[in-house]
Formats: sequence, structure tokens, C-alpha cells
Amino acid sequence: MMESNQWRSNPGLTNLSVDELRLYESMNREDKMLVEIQAQTRSIRNIQSNVQFFFWITIIGIVSQIVIYVYLTK
Repeated sequence: MMESNQWRSNPGLTNLSVDELRLYESMNREDKMLVEIQAQTRSIRNIQSNVQFFFWITIIGIVSQIVIYVYLTK
């Protein structure tokens, strides 16, 4: 049978210093959840920024290819 300490929540905060890790471990459950939700929100915003960047790079690439094609076929 599995011990209950194996089911502990592993924070999504990977780059914690020793002091930050101690502070995290001393937090209550609600504060830990808040910190993890904030970390996930930051990750989602970073993903959204990356998707937006690649979207615009793709649009600019397609438009530039169309413009180059139009001017080279004249």
C-alpha cells in the first residue's frame, strides 16, 4: 500500500532557493494553492505570448512571400 506522503503536492515552482523552499513548506494549503495557481497563470501567459509571436511571424512571412511573388512575376 502507498504511504500518504507520496501523494504530496509538488509545486510548479522549479527554481526555488532554499529560503523560498522553506517559506513554501511553511505555508498553509490555501496559500500553496494560490502560489501554484499564480505560477500556472504566468506559464499560460508566456505560452500565449509565444503563440501570438509565431502567429504574427507566420502572417508576415506569408504576406512577404505573396509580395515577392507578385513583384517577381511582373
